[in-house]
Amino acid sequence: MPRNPHAAIPAPPGCMWIADAADHLGLSIHTLYKWRQLDTGPASFAIGRKVAYRIDVLDAYLDSLQAPRRIDTAPTRRSRRTRRPAAA
Repeated sequence: MPRNPHAAIPAPPGCMWIADAADHLGLSIHTLYKWRQLDTGPASFAIGRKVAYRIDVLDAYLDSLQAPRRIDTAPTRRSRRTRRPAAA
């Protein structure tokens, strides 16, 4: 009996397929594929031809986006550029 290539295969325990990860992050699948290509965003791995994400890695990525950022509140001094007189 031939295997149905369109049958839904459950993700490994503690993991999500890329479509579910995109929903979890509120992004498109295209964005996650692009991030994989650019080696940015949450870490992913391939199982055969399917891309998976660990749920704890996705949650840690979301937490890192919500972490407070240090804002430098010290006043900075801008230099004023003076115009040079036009050459005669």
